[in-house]
Amino acid sequence: MDVASATITGSYKPLCSHDFVDDHGEEMPELATNDEWRRIMIQARKDQGFTQASLGTEVGLSQVMISKLEGGESTTSTHILRICRVLSIPEPRHYADEQSRSWSELGHVLRHGDPDEYAAIVNLVEKTAKRIEKEQQAARDAKQGETRSTRPK
Repeated sequence: MDVASATITGSYKPLCSHDFVDDHGEEMPELATNDEWRRIMIQARKDQGFTQASLGTEVGLSQVMISKLEGGESTTSTHILRICRVLSIPEPRHYADEQSRSWSELGHVLRHGDPDEYAAIVNLVEKTAKRIEKEQQAARDAKQGETRSTRPK
């Protein structure tokens, strides 16, 4: 995998534990939430005119449980995917580090702006990543050449 792909696509992973099956035979993993996802959920719920109670009814949870999820009092549920589908929001993402989270947020902002500007920025990042990769390879090759030339014969 090249540096650009690793940087852009490898920055998050869903956090799952146990899998459950819903009434329709669909597997519903227990997913963990985070502050970012809770903010998105709350905003989407309000923007779409759902109350906590009406969203709960839609996804099969009580108003109290929706409140606990939004407030972070409950941080996992097998209903997270249902909530995501009803509100048309992404699954919670858990990042390896702050830099990965920042890159993801930047990408989200850019993607929802001017498509041409987004494409130009992605192109620039990919070119830069390829240049860095070539420079790193040249440095490794040079170091390997030095090692060979300093070995006793």
